[in-house]
Amino acid sequence: MITVNSNKINTLNQISYNKLINSIYINQIICSCGHSGYLIKHAYYTRSVKISGGIKLSLSILRVKCSICGKTHAVLPSILVPYSQVLLQDHISIIINDSYQMTQTPVMNNNPLIDESSIAYIVR
Repeated sequence: MITVNSNKINTLNQISYNKLINSIYINQIICSCGHSGYLIKHAYYTRSVKISGGIKLSLSILRVKCSICGKTHAVLPSILVPYSQVLLQDHISIIINDSYQMTQTPVMNNNPLIDESSIAYIVR
């Protein structure tokens, strides 16, 4: 995974993701093999994200490939958590609520797609 700082994204959608991707210089990113300047756009995959208001958003996520080692990497904005459909801000709220033994009801009210099972997974 390659994480890109996404502080400029107010609302996550395909347009804001595309703007973020177009604003970075992929050839300056360092691959996990240590080489920079060898990443090329490779493919896209669809990822579902649960955003506030109970909306399930489908995003086309860019994958890049290193022409030296052949590894591929997804390019994710920092508001997305790898391998999770729940946004980082919701992860943080869930963890804080759990650490203070507070109810998770506000998180579930803000995003009805986040249920007790999702919360238990995040806490684990």
